[in-house]
Amino acid sequence: MSVLRKYHTVNIVLLICTLLAIATPALAGQKGLSVELNARIMEIDLGNQKMIVGEKDILLLARLDNGDRKWQTVFVDAKGHTISPVTLKQRDRVLVKGEDDGAGKISAREIRKIAE
Repeated sequence: MSVLRKYHTVNIVLLICTLLAIATPALAGQKGLSVELNARIMEIDLGNQKMIVGEKDILLLARLDNGDRKWQTVFVDAKGHTISPVTLKQRDRVLVKGEDDGAGKISAREIRKIAE
């Protein structure tokens, strides 16, 4: 009886390890997960609605309204006041809040400039 119990215990442990090995990578790149990134701006390209922060690609959200770009990504200073994205520059430290697109890019809901 104890040999049978050991056999089942080993099989259950192997099954759990296999499930964890399969599920963990899938969850790591899951689309739509909320993320926060606190790092320095490395590159800004407002014309193409993107920036690189801490070596991560950040997608800036905007829509066209009668030919004018209206930012859907909110840009704020350390006190929470709205700022223009043109005031941001390379090497500024920011906190990016958004969603992971599953391909390593973050769609930014908010970019907060952090006071230094």
